[in-house]
Amino acid sequence: MPPHWVFATLLLTLGLRVDAEAAGGPAAVVEEANAPSLRLQVMDYVIEGQRIALQPSETIILGYLTSCQRERITGGEIVVGAAESQVVGGDVRRNRVECDGGAMDITADQAAKSAVMVFRVPPPPATDANGHRLPAAQVTLFSLSPVIDAGPARGAVIVDRLDRSAQAIHLAVEGRSIDLATRHLKLAAGGLYRASVGERTIVFQISPGARSSGGPILGRLLRL
Repeated sequence: MPPHWVFATLLLTLGLRVDAEAAGGPAAVVEEANAPSLRLQVMDYVIEGQRIALQPSETIILGYLTSCQRERITGGEIVVGAAESQVVGGDVRRNRVECDGGAMDITADQAAKSAVMVFRVPPPPATDANGHRLPAAQVTLFSLSPVIDAGPARGAVIVDRLDRSAQAIHLAVEGRSIDLATRHLKLAAGGLYRASVGERTIVFQISPGARSSGGPILGRLLRL
């Protein structure tokens, strides 16, 4: 077993936070964590095979990036899977939410193991008001107020609208993530946008039927 996996396995057994990128890519995002015994926080990622032990009164909500499965788990022993968790001795309630699971930034190995297969027919190329061809969206979000995971970036995330003229939005990075809902900001339903921070950039679209605000993190998560 490679040394980094020995270290990662030790952390998983202890239930500590793990660098998901270094350990092979995230399987799910923590949407809520009412579990004082854990060091997991909202917007942390968990990886396949990670073990989480909850006290009977503790609750965690996991959103699976590939399957769009959302789980509320109370108590018990959890083993994180590729598409859902295995839970022993606890209560788990699952529901699927609207999310662009096939477009999430996942590893090829995770995609191969996922029980969910998504096939998309690409839409015809879109153009702006001047007839210029627009880039294709890499991710579709289902809320007017996305959550942007800026990672370790510093400075500001810049959000530009691409399909029509609009003033760019500059969002100061405070911590790892930016929740537009808590900043009372909304994008336009059906709008095409580009978010960038440093040298990283991603083109995304807001679904025409997007929620007016808020909603599960899984359906509005944009990973830069």
